[in-house]
Amino acid sequence: MNNTARPVSAALHSMASMNFPTLSNYSDESLHRIHVEWENSKEAKTGGAVVKHPLDYESLDFARQTPANHLMPDGFYRGEVRGNGFMDGSGLGGFARNAGASACYVFTLNAAMRDARFIIRLRGSGCFCLKKNGINNHEKKIGVLKSGHGRFENIECWLGLLQAGRHVFTLESLGGEGDEEIAFLALAPAAAGDVRVREAGWSHQPSCVPYDDAKAGQILKYPDVSQHYGIAWDAKQFETRRILNKELDCFLRHNVHDHVHETLQGDTAGHFSNIFIRPLVLAPRSRIVLRGLAWKGAPAQIKRTFATFFEGAPEKRAERFEFAHARARRSVFSFRPNPGGKHFAFSQDRMAATTLSNAVFPVYTQRQYVRHRPPGRWWNSLYTWDSGFIGLGLLEIDPRQAEENLAQYLTSPGNPHAAFIQHGSMVPMQIHLAHELWNRLGAESPEGEKSIRMHYDSLRRYYRFLSGDGDGSTLRSLKSGLLRPWDYFYNSGGWDDYPPQRYVHEKKQEASVSPVITTALAIRCARTLGFAAGALGLKDDVSGYENDIRFFSSALEEHSWDESAGVYSYVLHDRNGRPLRALYHEPDGANFNMGLDGLFPLVAGICNARKQRRLVAQLFSPSRFWTPVGLSAVDRSAPYYRNDGYWNGSVWFPHQWFFWKTMLDLGRPARAFAIAGRALKTWDTEVRESYHCFEHFLIETGRGCGWHQFSGLSTPVMIFYAACHCPGRLTTGFDAWVASVGFNKKNTRMNASIKFRPCPISGRRSLLVCMKSGHNYHAEWNGKKIAFDELIPGLLAISLPTSECEGTLTIDSG
Repeated sequence: MNNTARPVSAALHSMASMNFPTLSNYSDESLHRIHVEWENSKEAKTGGAVVKHPLDYESLDFARQTPANHLMPDGFYRGEVRGNGFMDGSGLGGFARNAGASACYVFTLNAAMRDARFIIRLRGSGCFCLKKNGINNHEKKIGVLKSGHGRFENIECWLGLLQAGRHVFTLESLGGEGDEEIAFLALAPAAAGDVRVREAGWSHQPSCVPYDDAKAGQILKYPDVSQHYGIAWDAKQFETRRILNKELDCFLRHNVHDHVHETLQGDTAGHFSNIFIRPLVLAPRSRIVLRGLAWKGAPAQIKRTFATFFEGAPEKRAERFEFAHARARRSVFSFRPNPGGKHFAFSQDRMAATTLSNAVFPVYTQRQYVRHRPPGRWWNSLYTWDSGFIGLGLLEIDPRQAEENLAQYLTSPGNPHAAFIQHGSMVPMQIHLAHELWNRLGAESPEGEKSIRMHYDSLRRYYRFLSGDGDGSTLRSLKSGLLRPWDYFYNSGGWDDYPPQRYVHEKKQEASVSPVITTALAIRCARTLGFAAGALGLKDDVSGYENDIRFFSSALEEHSWDESAGVYSYVLHDRNGRPLRALYHEPDGANFNMGLDGLFPLVAGICNARKQRRLVAQLFSPSRFWTPVGLSAVDRSAPYYRNDGYWNGSVWFPHQWFFWKTMLDLGRPARAFAIAGRALKTWDTEVRESYHCFEHFLIETGRGCGWHQFSGLSTPVMIFYAACHCPGRLTTGFDAWVASVGFNKKNTRMNASIKFRPCPISGRRSLLVCMKSGHNYHAEWNGKKIAFDELIPGLLAISLPTSECEGTLTIDSG
């Protein structure tokens, strides 16, 4: 599009390339696999040679428990290492540091094997005793396998005749440096000859077949991929070129002026098929529409698709394409706000587009490659708490995708490797995402009940690990009962440079200091899963959650509350795990937790009325947390507050989501609306100025910072927007269980069945209902008319007495 008064000549680069697995999620170096072959392949086949992946163990015993024994990061298997030289990029390593550690493997032979050999491909300083189970499971020592090289070598042990059937072998460590790595194990007859290993990389360069000399199309076939790909473009003037480089960001910037060569030579570590369309001459105040096609399938199918694409005269094609485009546009997501919220629609649609387009492949987890939604395409890796917020954002766009996001981070109850998929901060967003999903579906509707039954066992296991009560979790290692997450990640609440957290690591006090948020969120998650257990009739589970709530609440109140500072503290313990005192900032002696972490028991719902008032007053004090751009992560009156930190001195949206919902639990809907409204204004101002979706906002300037195409922790702005401005949305606090909810097509009537957790404090609790504006509404709770506040046209704030824990809410314009 040319909006100027002069003609413009432009060029368009269309690129096709293939992404392959890399050495790690942060690497751009391609991963090399190995293929196992035999000197005498025929004899190997007829003799029944068996090759086993080292991760296909029957059991793995480290001899000494480690914190990560059942929470391997990134969904890795226990003992898994990644790198070149393995069968599919994965091997077994590091488990043999402790003498007595063992890995057990089962080989099944369909026929007897003569002159059998046990073969292991190993590197590093591993030393193992090979044992074989015999009669009555008696273990027989076969030999010692030892490696002391930094390169892989094949080590063999002769076995003789093996009968058909099941054979159990155990590798028992005799001690080592822990740098051993096993690529594979095998049983093979002597006649098979030497085992040979062939390393294979990935071919980035496809074969390219032009579709037709007179048409603009190509069929691409990459050697390592079974499918064919077709690309076509409806342009008369173009060139087809190759760019041989692993990236375009820098390379193309330096070589864009090269209009001569058909091949632009770079580091040759990648390949881009470049469709160079030029010139595109735009008259003043005009636009040009170019159309393209990408297709996957068999060559004949691609050719038929191309024929349809190019069918007809140019004018007829343009008409057909416009019709197809308009039809596709009807299914594109867009917020549908009340008139009063349309001003924010531009910035919110940018956030939705960023969330949907932040998808990467391949990301490795649980011995497979998956498509994943990271907080930004810059990061091709897993992020547990970021992805939980991405799921919450997706819930505003498509509940099905939100549930897929949830499932990607859960593991089956019998998974021995990981209680859940963990990368980064131990903030259990998947439990909160599940709660929001169930409330949106109607927790006791057929869809909601199906989702609860599908995920409850996995979420329960997730919670038990978080609460230090399962799978070898070390979170509950302190005698105070306060939870300590440092064995799994340096970051307790996602706030990288949060002052007391940073101090704990600088002083190496991870074993003796507990933050607040981990225990507070364990309480909050127990309350949520108590609802789910109750819906499933699991009375023992409900009782267990209630016991945990009492235990953790007592621990926070007894050991963490600092009356003089008016916050909950980081707690320092002695070497035996007994609580000593709050953690203080030196030299002024201020409580070191004057930040959002110190207020998180509000979110847990455990504070009495006096503490509630005191903490809420701090939260909304302009000299402390409440800033022109939102809630500061650190109290601005604290002596350790900075204006140049990543979190310290900035406003982020994820924890504002927690306190926004908490205000509804506390019966303060105007405060909840204030948090949402300020976040929406901050977001909209920046997006209109820069068109960017940033991570966080500097308090001093109000400007966005960090990655500029970020979804992740910024998705709460979509949640605030939908709750306040988009008709058809019921929003509750954390202590609500929406059994069923329904709006009519015009969003002028709502009926919801809601259960609340009993509250010991007499007062009110609130919820927000966004209806179509421009109507006069009345509301009923259990058949009785109730009052409400209309905060803005269409947004109803309803407060209910805490003495009533269950009922039906009806809102109607009639």
